Amino acid sequence: RGARSTFEEWYQNGSWRSGSFSGFLRSHSHAWSAYPAKFLIWNLIGFEIAEPGCRRVRVNPKETPFDYSVVCPTPLGDVRVVRRNGEVRVEAPDLMRVERA
Repeated sequence: RGARSTFEEWYQNGSWRSGSFSGFLRSHSHAWSAYPAKFLIWNLIGFEIAEPGCRRVRVNPKETPFDYSVVCPTPLGDVRVVRRNGEVRVEAPDLMRVERA
């Protein structure tokens, strides 16, 4: 139906929250809609925390027919993975060790 994020509730035309169906829309941009973005980004770049506090992480960027540029926030700072024309570049904070799988 044209949504660009996950609905707060699966019932697009209303809610059963009160015990009976009431016809109003819930937010398309709520806390529950954030996880799909995280899931897609982490899986696209193959992100894995290898040591507590993200002092060591692993990335295994997927080969795709399209270019991408993603940022994965961590407690130590952002991990950036850019794929352009088949070349992959990974940038990470100085205090973080990044292993490529």
